Amino acid sequence: MNNPLQQYFKVPKLYVKLPSQYQFYDPADVDMSANQEVAVYALSARDQILLKTPDALLNGETLIQIMSNCVPGIRHVQQLVEPDINTLLLAIKIATQGNKAEWNVSCPNCQKEQTFEINLTEIIEQQSFMEEDPSVSLNDNLIVKVKPFNFEQRNLTLINEIEESQAVKLMQEDQTRNTEQQAKQIAQIVSNMTDRLFQLVAKSVLSVTIVQTGQVVTDPQHIQEFVMNLTKYQADAITEKVKDLNRTGISPNQKFVCSSCNHAWDHDLDFDPLSFFE
Repeated sequence: MNNPLQQYFKVPKLYVKLPSQYQFYDPADVDMSANQEVAVYALSARDQILLKTPDALLNGETLIQIMSNCVPGIRHVQQLVEPDINTLLLAIKIATQGNKAEWNVSCPNCQKEQTFEINLTEIIEQQSFMEEDPSVSLNDNLIVKVKPFNFEQRNLTLINEIEESQAVKLMQEDQTRNTEQQAKQIAQIVSNMTDRLFQLVAKSVLSVTIVQTGQVVTDPQHIQEFVMNLTKYQADAITEKVKDLNRTGISPNQKFVCSSCNHAWDHDLDFDPLSFFE
């Protein structure tokens, strides 16, 4: 029996195109409009309560759950790549709170803090789109096809940032402490961060093509072994390409003009979900 209240359920508030152009997803797992847009719904009251749980946000489960609720047309949201995640978070904010938002920003010239109104719809309309089949060539011998970070890699990056802060704190602590113990702790943190970094790279490699033979390697274990044996040049080339892909989509960089001293500058807005939906 159909729910008689169904007609009162929430409806899509807007439709958006995703910067990845859906190339990393199975077409059967995404419901799109004729214009290749996905429907975005507003946060429910339950979603907004979940957003007030920082621990859940840190492990990514809350964002995955909220994305599933607000973008039901994407069936496996865990597979969403970072540019799409950022665009959808902004779209969910628009669907929930409207297309205008205020940011408090301090002028770097006169230090006066001012409130600026930002048109969020314009930020989405100006987003960039990803190239098809992004890849990087290594010495004309190998072609490495890569993709941006997904939810899992986003969380690994967050863990690395936390551990980096811990290492810095240890190095700044009172030097009268056991420096040998400090050194071991720092060495372990750095080792963990390095292993995690190579995991991040390996998870972003979709395939490696051997140019001479045309053989395409897609086995995750083979790719993992390949990544662990990369030269610094090769690792840097792949990492930079992935970083470029992660920066696709909406840009946090906005132009501001101070009302007091007329100084103009660029400033990156903070789209961190912990504060973004307040």
